[in-house]
Amino acid sequence: MVLISFYISSMSKSHIYHAYFSQTAKENRMNHKERVSSESFQNNKVVLSNIYLSQEGKEVEITEVCREKKEKFNFEDMEYRGIVVKWTRSIFKS
Repeated sequence: MVLISFYISSMSKSHIYHAYFSQTAKENRMNHKERVSSESFQNNKVVLSNIYLSQEGKEVEITEVCREKKEKFNFEDMEYRGIVVKWTRSIFKS
C-alpha cells in the first residue's frame, strides 16, 4: 500500500499538490486493524481519507496526495481530484 501523506498539517502555496481518491483504498483502511499512533490523531483512530482545499477553496476528499502528478496507480478506481493547496481535516474510522 502506498504511504499516504496523512501528516501534512498545511501546505505551502509555493508548491503544487495533486490529489487522488480511491474508494478501494478507503475501504481497505476500514478493514485494516492498525492504528495511527499519534496524539494528534484523535484517540489513535484509523484515518480513512483526508479533506483538502482546492485552489478555488472547495473541500475535496482524497486518499492520496503528492507533489508530482502520477501516471501509475495502485488501485484501478483511483481518480484525479485536481490541485489542492491546504489540508483541513481527516476522516476517521468510527
